[in-house]
Amino acid sequence: MGCSASGGIDWPVVHAELSEAAAVARDFRALAGVGSEEYDALNKVVEYTEEARDVAGAVALGEDRKARVEALLKEGIRIATRLIDDISDPEKKRRAQLALIVLKMSLRRAGFRLE
Repeated sequence: MGCSASGGIDWPVVHAELSEAAAVARDFRALAGVGSEEYDALNKVVEYTEEARDVAGAVALGEDRKARVEALLKEGIRIATRLIDDISDPEKKRRAQLALIVLKMSLRRAGFRLE
């Protein structure tokens, strides 16, 4: 997990990585077009990533914050993966998969291991 010099979680780094991943997913979602299978899948990526970002920024949650962020991200990735698998158009499926890959890369940089 993005660690600080003291060995704790560097929550500002986690928050920044999740913000970046959500922005990328929003960009891909905008290209998808409302009502499409691709849009629905990417919308789940955006929703869960933004919620996890907000939890990461909530200092008052203390130690519960890490578990809540990980649970949200795992659930979002699980739902999005299922929805992406159901996309019939190969090009749209590829774009949606790319957005999910960007999210996973951001999470790895922040120190999450969700697989």
